[in-house]
Amino acid sequence: MKRIGQAALLTAAALAVSGCTVRQYMGISTRTPVTAEEQARLDAALAGPAVAAGCPWSADDAKPVNVPCDSLPLPRLAMLAGMDHKAALLELGIRFEEGRGVAQDWGEAEQAYRLAAWQNSYIAGQQVAGIGSPPGQSFTPIMVPGAPGLESAQARLASLRARRRTQ
Repeated sequence: MKRIGQAALLTAAALAVSGCTVRQYMGISTRTPVTAEEQARLDAALAGPAVAAGCPWSADDAKPVNVPCDSLPLPRLAMLAGMDHKAALLELGIRFEEGRGVAQDWGEAEQAYRLAAWQNSYIAGQQVAGIGSPPGQSFTPIMVPGAPGLESAQARLASLRARRRTQ
């Protein structure tokens, strides 16, 4: 039990030192400088009307706004995808499928589409003994729904898999 506590403490310390940010996702560094082309695409999206859905963006002290995911620089897109942002995963899959800004890789595209289409949920539970738990049991697992999967990602995944089978 003592080792588990020490491991948890070390993990917490490592996360605190790292800043809890995704540094690399699917081989894409989130610290790569933004290219002039990516910045121009982002500036054009920011100058346009606000979108209700999309990917969040904020510049320094500015209030976050949603922009179309295809206008995001690749490092920011990879960071959001690494945090399981469904729209960012879909756009990353499209970029891998088309080879736009990254080397074309249908395997990576399939993985990104699968994650974007997946209805994720996680197991949580009560840690307090006696509250909602049978006698002698201190943890009652419950399923907590997560972000819903995207139907468009499911369609792109099916299309990509069909194309891969014919080749």
